[in-house]
Amino acid sequence: MKNFLVASLIILFGTTAITSCTKTYLNSPSSVSQNLSSTKVNPDVPDCGSGYHWDYYLLKCVPDCASGYHNDSITGACVVDGGGSTTINVITNPNNQYDYAGNEHNNGVSSIFPDIDPYSNNLDSNILVNVENYLTTLGYSADSMQNFYNEEVENGYLPFSHLQDLDSLGNTLNSNGLLSSYGNTYVQQISDYCYQYLNTDTITIAKYNSFANNLISLETSIKNDSRISSWEKEVLLSGCSIGRYSAAYWGNYFNGPIIMVQNSTNPLFLKKIKKWVKVVLKDVGGGIVALSGGKHFWAIVGISVGTSVAAAADAAIVN
Repeated sequence: MKNFLVASLIILFGTTAITSCTKTYLNSPSSVSQNLSSTKVNPDVPDCGSGYHWDYYLLKCVPDCASGYHNDSITGACVVDGGGSTTINVITNPNNQYDYAGNEHNNGVSSIFPDIDPYSNNLDSNILVNVENYLTTLGYSADSMQNFYNEEVENGYLPFSHLQDLDSLGNTLNSNGLLSSYGNTYVQQISDYCYQYLNTDTITIAKYNSFANNLISLETSIKNDSRISSWEKEVLLSGCSIGRYSAAYWGNYFNGPIIMVQNSTNPLFLKKIKKWVKVVLKDVGGGIVALSGGKHFWAIVGISVGTSVAAAADAAIVN
């Protein structure tokens, strides 16, 4: 009888405990929804197409990397595993009202570069089509870009793959009355900084930082120089921004080596030797040459993206 009472009490308490737990869980729908929501997959992800996937951190499509490579957290490009310690971060300048030019330049290069065949017989035309498509995403007219490009080719400043070196370009624009002698002094200084810090086979964060900080000091002088026009200031300040952003972008790219075109059977790489300075010079020059085509910000971005991709395509080799 005693054993029966003990057994009955155990069953009674066990049943009460189970019922209590069940009620608590049922009376806490928030805990259920939290558990369910934590496992829910967001369906609103863009279709990046074959060879690409959506990066939740960068919020853009990035290439699928081959074995031994991973997506860089700054650019999204494919970098060699274990190479993250040399990542260069862009030094921005909030006192430069045109600092967004550099960011739009990098976004443009990142957007169209994977689609460019560096060995194409119609390289400049292919780049132009892609540049126009990119500019339309920013709300600019593709026809305006096409007309501007044609004029610059007729004037001898373009195509993308035949842009003069930055120092020569500054002198030419000055001789043609499109750039003041004071403005040309700044163009020559930007060129000097490029060669001083970026003309190297060894790309380092320290060299980039020195380059970028010197440009920022130059930007202060440009802003305060009453001898140059407002349009010259816009072009020069945009060019400096493009220089800082471009140097970080290509510094990280060349430090890989980075796969340019994702192709497991015949991957395409970029030469590192002395190319850092050459590509950045073309990037800045592409922005500066917009002086000759009217006062259009989209021309600064569009031409600089085109000359950047053309210069990088010139650095491409088959591994």
